[in-house]
Amino acid sequence: MSSAVFVIGPPGVGKTTAIRPMLDEGSTLIDKPKWTVGPHVVAPGHYTGKTFDGADFFAERVDRVTAILLTAPADELARRRAKRGTDQNTTWVRGRETKAARFFKSFPEEHRIAFDVTQAKPEALVYFMFCFAMEIEP
Repeated sequence: MSSAVFVIGPPGVGKTTAIRPMLDEGSTLIDKPKWTVGPHVVAPGHYTGKTFDGADFFAERVDRVTAILLTAPADELARRRAKRGTDQNTTWVRGRETKAARFFKSFPEEHRIAFDVTQAKPEALVYFMFCFAMEIEP
C-alpha cells in the first residue's frame, strides 16, 4: 500500500523544518521535475537546508492520503517568521493560514491530524511524521 501525507500549516510553523530531517542524510536531488529522494521518503521540491526549501505537492495513485496540520499560536508564528528574516505581507500570510485550514478540513476527519508544534520537541514531531508516513505505530 502506498501513502501520501500532506504537511499543512501557515508560514513559519515549521513544515520544511519538520520534513528536512527525513531527507537530509543520503538524499539525492532530481532536477526535473524537482524531487528530493531520501533513504525512506521521497518529497517534491528540493530540501537543501536553505531558508525556503520544499514545495507544495499532490501525490497521485496512492491508497491512503492524510493531512497533518502544524499549528502554533500567532505570536510564535510571528517570532519564527522574524527569526528567519522574512518580510511576508500580513494579508498574504493570513491568506495562507486560511488556505491551509480549509485544505485540512477538506479531508475526512479520520484522515486529519493537527499538531501544535509548541507542545513537543521537533524530534518528536519528525518521529511521529515518519512513523505515520511509513505506516508504523509510534
